[in-house]
Amino acid sequence: MRNHRQTSPVLTHILIFLLSFSTIAQIPYIGGHCTPPEGKTLLIIGQDLSSIDKYIKSGHFPTPGGTTTYVGGYDNAALNNDREWGAGPLNASKNLDRYKQSILSIGLSLVEKYFPDGLNKIVEGKYDGSFKDLGEFCKNANRPVFVRIGYEFDGNWNKYPPEKYIKAYQHVVKIARPIGGKNFVSVWQACASPIDDAIEGRHEDITDWYPGSEYVDWFGLSWFITHKEQDSLANEVIEFARKEKKPVLIAESTPQGYDFSDLTKKKISPVWDGTPATGTKSKTPDEIWDEWFKPFFKYTEDNKDVIRAVAYINCNWDAQRNWGPPYRSGYWGDTRFEANEGMRNKWLAEITKPKWMHGSDSLFAILFRSATPIEKSRFAVKSAQRRFFFESGVNRIHFNLPKAQPVAITIRSCTGEKIFTQSYSGVAGQNCVKPEIGNSLAQGLYLLEVNVEGVQLGVASMINVK
Repeated sequence: MRNHRQTSPVLTHILIFLLSFSTIAQIPYIGGHCTPPEGKTLLIIGQDLSSIDKYIKSGHFPTPGGTTTYVGGYDNAALNNDREWGAGPLNASKNLDRYKQSILSIGLSLVEKYFPDGLNKIVEGKYDGSFKDLGEFCKNANRPVFVRIGYEFDGNWNKYPPEKYIKAYQHVVKIARPIGGKNFVSVWQACASPIDDAIEGRHEDITDWYPGSEYVDWFGLSWFITHKEQDSLANEVIEFARKEKKPVLIAESTPQGYDFSDLTKKKISPVWDGTPATGTKSKTPDEIWDEWFKPFFKYTEDNKDVIRAVAYINCNWDAQRNWGPPYRSGYWGDTRFEANEGMRNKWLAEITKPKWMHGSDSLFAILFRSATPIEKSRFAVKSAQRRFFFESGVNRIHFNLPKAQPVAITIRSCTGEKIFTQSYSGVAGQNCVKPEIGNSLAQGLYLLEVNVEGVQLGVASMINVK
């Protein structure tokens, strides 16, 4: 259960779980709820059942580490039933049934177009039944479910007023998280779109929509255009994520305007480069890769400390009603790797690198090693020779010493920066110490280090939740 996050700010609850790294210097990565191990990035494929099926059944690619789908937040459309909104068949339950070795990423729409004043009604509790059902779905999924609540919150097409969005997002988390437990992973996803800024003629401050650290497990962003403006908008999300110590999911990515089946590139939007699907230019697989994928993967590598998962949309956009002619939503193309051998080979060369995590029987267990909260309030963190116990709620550390020895407790950031340290005179036998942290330590992920006479008794990661 995760409702402990709504406890009084007077109390600071610290949850500790086993950390497999032996030294602080080895941990430059930002961790968090259900993050991959150090040096690994989860690969997710989307974004409809038909497209995912064709990708997997082509027989060319590893099992995806995750799959993507979309659900209507107000009525849970496509959660446990079939829906087709012009962008391929959707049913989140079928994602679970078909892709048993893959986590699930859900885009939860809170758009008010067909639900007038929906955001206010969410806060009033009128849709609590839907969000309880969502929590139950996550609880029974037996895997991490990333829920991108009101995804692309800053996109002009969604029309989310910041204040209303924040309250609605918070309410969804308050209802669904305690039920979904460790399986529920909340994602705050920006569109980070240059086209959005071109439509509006201005750039918004994404922090205006931020619901607060206690409600957000991961940050997210979309990436469709390789351009300096795309880098700049992505940087805004990345830098804020580092500040908040949150992992980042590139939740939607695809090379808009390219067609792998006929190896072309066309214009995508009248507000960006001209009339959609005009200005056709022939491209080779090398040119497509160098123009879009090479900069994209360079960006993920340059920011690998915080970008912990990537979702790619492998789809024949042009064949779907919502994205095909007459291109009311712009031109997207055909971004299926199975459609062209040259593109397929380049994709395989990338995703078979050791950094990428794919679907497997052990994937969920690996991700759950970093899951919060831990259900038990007291448990052991083992080192090679000794162990210590942490007592949650009262912040006490218990350990045994063979003789009287000096003890030092240190709290560090994930990058190893020392934030807090306190020394104690340990006694022979059972010891119980309580770090005088107070309420000054911000919520987030930290490292707890216990040293006895300069020898490390143990190291653990620590989630500080106010």
